[in-house]
Amino acid sequence: MKRREFLRALSAGLAAAPVAAVMHPPVHEGWGPADVGMRGEGEKRVTKNWLWLGPDPDVSDDEYSRRFERLKRAGIDAILPEIFNNRQAFWGSEHLPVVAPVLERLIPLAHATDIEVHAWSHIMTCNVPDVMETHPEWYDVNRKGESARDKPAYVDYYRFMCPSRPGVQQFLQQRMRELAAIDGLDGIHLDYIRFPDVILAEALQPKYDLVQDSEFPEYDYCYCDVCRAGFKAAHGLDPLVDLKDPPANEAWFQYRCDLISRLVNEDLIPIGRAAGKQMTAAVFPNWRHVRQEWHKWELDAVLPQALEMLEPGGRLVIISFHSLEDRRVKKFLHDAAKGDPFPPDLPVRANEISPAILRPSKPQRPSEKEVADNPRARSAILRWAEKSRTGQA
Repeated sequence: MKRREFLRALSAGLAAAPVAAVMHPPVHEGWGPADVGMRGEGEKRVTKNWLWLGPDPDVSDDEYSRRFERLKRAGIDAILPEIFNNRQAFWGSEHLPVVAPVLERLIPLAHATDIEVHAWSHIMTCNVPDVMETHPEWYDVNRKGESARDKPAYVDYYRFMCPSRPGVQQFLQQRMRELAAIDGLDGIHLDYIRFPDVILAEALQPKYDLVQDSEFPEYDYCYCDVCRAGFKAAHGLDPLVDLKDPPANEAWFQYRCDLISRLVNEDLIPIGRAAGKQMTAAVFPNWRHVRQEWHKWELDAVLPQALEMLEPGGRLVIISFHSLEDRRVKKFLHDAAKGDPFPPDLPVRANEISPAILRPSKPQRPSEKEVADNPRARSAILRWAEKSRTGQA
């Protein structure tokens, strides 16, 4: 379907639908081409079209069914209903204020038109009045000592919770368990899984009358007692007292990135995946400004999506900065170069196996001159591969 036809089909009859954006989330490493789906007779699907939407409890089942049919004709494969908007839940939650169990209604209606449903939830932002009143200690604290609960950055809803707090971890795990238990739900989509933007995108700064040429203390989080004590236990320094310039300290930056990554990989993803749910996330390209090293997260998954989007003969180039990251990249490229994962006892000739990539490169490291020009490149490892002209990713 051409872009113009897609937009025309999407707009026709969907003007009232609370649609936010189209995205192309990643595909799990274990899936084959058939699982990605087919566009039509013999036409291969390369990506899936996903759509964010706001659930409306006042819309009837019949109307939702009509909307989903139009979305399917427009090429939409999956929807991401916003089931927690940092204030209220749209499923039968036992620990959050509930508007209505809309998610449970949407799943069979969407599945009837062959559309997947992935629950879109805000994670670190929380504006639930009972939580704010009962647990003020759960919220991020900036370098000026101000709590995000009392003085959120930029906008009123930017009340971010601290990932180092055990209570916050348990609070979020309870949400994952509730969503993972919903029958028929295809996946869980994590949003606002980060710290507040220490530096806004340049195009947004004039909107708030800001010129952020450095990391200002009022936007630099989290300096709560738990985070400071954790960093001191690991490095022997209090980031607020002992560091002359906290934003310039790479260990302090990495410590906060690791807090988010640990929460994602150890507390949230395993719950959803154990229930067979796909785990995806909305992430920032400028990940350093929100302490969000999403390239380390065990999502379903970034690398295969990149390969799917390449044209035959195109080259995939990957740079990793840690040995564990490079190990994952090496394994991915090695598996893709082996070809179709047929069982070893299946009578298939070698020339019938189509590898997804050709000639994966050996690891390449920066030269001495490159390290001298950019010291942060010291740990970088580059690998590349060419997509096969006959194989499929």
